[in-house]
Amino acid sequence: MEKDLTGKTFELITTGFLRYRYDVDAEHNVKLRGRSGILRQLDVSGLNSDRNLIVGESKDYGKKLDIGYVDRFDGFLDDVGAAGGVLFSAGGFTRGAVKRAETARIPIELAFVQYGQSRTPDEMFNEDFCPNPNCGSQDIGWGYNISDGLYITAGTCDYCGTVVVVCPICGTLNGEHVSSIQCDECGFEVNSEHEWWDAGDARITVIG
Repeated sequence: MEKDLTGKTFELITTGFLRYRYDVDAEHNVKLRGRSGILRQLDVSGLNSDRNLIVGESKDYGKKLDIGYVDRFDGFLDDVGAAGGVLFSAGGFTRGAVKRAETARIPIELAFVQYGQSRTPDEMFNEDFCPNPNCGSQDIGWGYNISDGLYITAGTCDYCGTVVVVCPICGTLNGEHVSSIQCDECGFEVNSEHEWWDAGDARITVIG
């Protein structure tokens, strides 16, 4: 059975993300009458600096959200007059959902929410081995690639020069001599187009 987490923890995570990413005065559980005349409930919402409404919808279903969820969210955003929206999922998204978000009438970002998987370079120091099968050195220069506070956990093996990236989905270490790496364990593609935001106990990955 699907379980939709609407508790305080999830609300604080998604509210904080909207405040951080869009610089909005975000609130959770807001009621707003849509263009349809129907009173709608907004999980997380707020106005940005241009006074445009940004809306977040949170789903903790333990499975990937498919195209139907993006369809409904697109119509919801249109009804409440939003300028943009973020669909949060604790289970990820199907390929169809990602493609549908790219063609939405209202700009939609898809955000994957993880719990308890944040790792810092200090925590990984001298704990992880280079994933290059011909190496295995522990001398990895860990760090964050930072852009406006968003970071990618990555490093370079000091011995063989392999670029090492921690998969945000399953935590697996992957290494290649290229900028785009596909996780060997779960298939998630890790590259510079994916932005990660850390909230202490949770990490949110914008995947589309």
